[in-house]
Amino acid sequence: MALALRTAAPLRPEIRLAQALSEFEAILSDDDKKSFRTWRAERPPAVSDVMKVTAEIDKNNGRRTSRRCFGPRLTSILGAVQQFSTVVDVIIGGTQSPIATSIWGVLRMTLQITVNFASYFDSLSALFMRIGRSCPRYEQYGVMYPKSPRLQEALCEYFCTVVLVCKKAVLFIMKSPLAQLSATILKPFQSEFGPLELNLSTMAESIREEASVAFKQEVALETREASNFRAWSSSKASTEIHEAKKFKAQKAKFHFLDTCSTYNHQTAWKRARKAGESSRIFDHAAYRQWIQSSASSVLWITGILGSGKTVSTASVLQEISISFPNALVCYFFCSHDDAESLKARTIVGSLARQLLSLLDPAAFGRIDASESGALDNDEIVSCLLNLLPQSEQNFVIIDGLDECIETELDQLFDSLGKLLKSHHRFYIFCSSCPDLHTRYRATLQPQYHLPLPVQNPEIAQYINGALEDRLKTGSLCLGDPTIILTIRQALTEGSHGMFLWVVFQLESICAELTDEGILQALQSLPKDLPETFDRVLRKMAAKRTVNPSTCHKIFAIVAAAQRPLALDELREAMGVVPGETERDSRRLINDIRTAVNGCGSLLLIDEEDSTVRFTHHSVKQYILSSPQDGFTRQFHVKLPEADLSLGEICVTYLNFNVFDTTLTKTSNRAPLQPHDITTSIVERTLPWTVISKIALGLLKREGVGDFDLESRLRAVGIGERRQESYPFLAYAKTFWLFHTRKFERGRQVTYGLWLRLLSNSVKVVMLPWGPKPSDGKEEEEVLKWAVENEHEALVHATISKLGTSNAGFTYEALQSLLGVVEGRASSTAQLVLEFLFEVRVRWEEV
Repeated sequence: MALALRTAAPLRPEIRLAQALSEFEAILSDDDKKSFRTWRAERPPAVSDVMKVTAEIDKNNGRRTSRRCFGPRLTSILGAVQQFSTVVDVIIGGTQSPIATSIWGVLRMTLQITVNFASYFDSLSALFMRIGRSCPRYEQYGVMYPKSPRLQEALCEYFCTVVLVCKKAVLFIMKSPLAQLSATILKPFQSEFGPLELNLSTMAESIREEASVAFKQEVALETREASNFRAWSSSKASTEIHEAKKFKAQKAKFHFLDTCSTYNHQTAWKRARKAGESSRIFDHAAYRQWIQSSASSVLWITGILGSGKTVSTASVLQEISISFPNALVCYFFCSHDDAESLKARTIVGSLARQLLSLLDPAAFGRIDASESGALDNDEIVSCLLNLLPQSEQNFVIIDGLDECIETELDQLFDSLGKLLKSHHRFYIFCSSCPDLHTRYRATLQPQYHLPLPVQNPEIAQYINGALEDRLKTGSLCLGDPTIILTIRQALTEGSHGMFLWVVFQLESICAELTDEGILQALQSLPKDLPETFDRVLRKMAAKRTVNPSTCHKIFAIVAAAQRPLALDELREAMGVVPGETERDSRRLINDIRTAVNGCGSLLLIDEEDSTVRFTHHSVKQYILSSPQDGFTRQFHVKLPEADLSLGEICVTYLNFNVFDTTLTKTSNRAPLQPHDITTSIVERTLPWTVISKIALGLLKREGVGDFDLESRLRAVGIGERRQESYPFLAYAKTFWLFHTRKFERGRQVTYGLWLRLLSNSVKVVMLPWGPKPSDGKEEEEVLKWAVENEHEALVHATISKLGTSNAGFTYEALQSLLGVVEGRASSTAQLVLEFLFEVRVRWEEV
């Protein structure tokens, strides 16, 4: 029957989706079919079900050789399927259709079947993680889905392919071990699933474009019809009027949520969850009293550096999401390497968006349209309390408060205090070091305090499990098996409650090649984290995988960056020579991943977004501290110097000559010539496999003259994508002003280039104070912005530009600037105040 359908006329996408679901069910065993049909008969999955399934995946690891948490890899794809399942029935046939829950069931069944096959599930979960990164999100298409048949078809086509991926994965597991081995040799995992992954990525981009076009068309239509509402309402059926109102409500909801926050709060939670899990606090009386309280309250856990506070917080979030499926749960994990995450406005806005995202769009009609502009913390809290139903339980989970500065903490705790004093039920969970709790405990009441004990029984369990994993995977090799008991005892006694210390010692021990080396390492284990990091640097220098100066530069850029840089962004930044505006791809590091890995275990590369981070915030503190000995001095970084250096990199990058010519559309492109290999191919960071194939092709010829590079690129799928890419451009455009706050004429070689950016003559740069005003108020606006953002260099440059002339500087401007600097104690405010005083004196002398 299925074959007959395929040979007939092309089926509609929704029919193909139903057919794909039917074919997936057909390959299941009888027991699995029963489970699948049970899931299909259930209600559509809720948000809490995403957390529940990922928890089940991580708990079902009895037959795996690793105790890693794979659940976070699956969060994005599960979330996307959950969101789609809530709207798919609009076109499939109403709420009685099983399609919605069937798609969810397919993914859940696939994970259940494959989870116990260790190496295969590792590859499969990584595939789902990559698919999830580009998977269409409800906020991208939700408003337009009911109105756009093209969008409906594209989404059905997309999830039909997702079902096909699941089917292939299950069919592989159903093969005999010999057939699996044969299939792996003849058709490796990437060969089997690579084309489908590429197809999904292409379809996801098309869906986003289609949703954008449909939204613009609908807005234009709405505007035209709104100009003559009477005629419109009389000519439309009541159902169409109702749909128009629903569209308007949805649009208002998404606009308000975007106004609250667009920050990706899931990334930091995923990292924390992958680090492990902890259940130690669930049995404490303070936790039980907090969770069972009938009124708003706070649970604040405290612990020493490296004691596992973040892992505990991630585990609490998971436990609450599963145990209270009807409650509204929001969370935020502050990241030491992401400046945006340390702002009170970001935290409050993100928490509000999460709590409000599940509300019916009609509820947002209570928000005045004029209130949905730029909102401060007080306005967000006010709107949140106005919109939330009072009958709901609201859980707020916040980790990493130690990373925020005092002024941001004051604002954050003020907002949280207002939530506690409201008529709603808020259960707030915080984690920090003991000192922070001592300073702020009076601001959040009523409160339960839970200090994490230094003698933590979970550390012994963790050490035992970690050693077991390393023995099974072969990363720890022993000649005498009894040494494992010595290792366990030494790590348990030396940990002093610090999981982080244990992690670094395990890596050090596993790096030893002999039993003698292991025993010597155990006899001289470092006493604390700084001594641990010293040893890491010494071993790194001894290996000399990467030049120490390269390591220092990487440390400096990562430490100064205002958000984590992706590998290709870091590669571009490393290749910039301050002051040289001619882009030279020969300076780019060929293998940036190897360079980062050569910096020892102090840096890590996030598997999900390929960003480079310090392993822990204590590592960053160590790198920025004064070195204890002369040898490690070459790796330590002075933050003010690193900040200025990154500023010079940003300024130089934005002044690259290529941006004057290449960021324009060209209708005709000349064929790629062999001599363009360096400037046009390597610049775009092609995969090393592609570079190697091109190089091998050149080796087989006498020279490059007869080498058809264009056809070779097409063969590897690159020829159709010859648009140049500049990975570091987005970062440089966003943060060049931040990193140049302390620029000085004569001290930075890029000062002249910096002035060029300020002149608004560089196409890729948009100045935050807007284009040059026609009424002569440019300097006034620049000085206001400089004071508000504490940009000392900009104040000096603007005052120098004004000089002794008062041309264009009015009394009104002087009064306006006085209002800006009033009450500010910063150096920039003082500079502007002194300048205004001089201006006033000159006026009086005239």
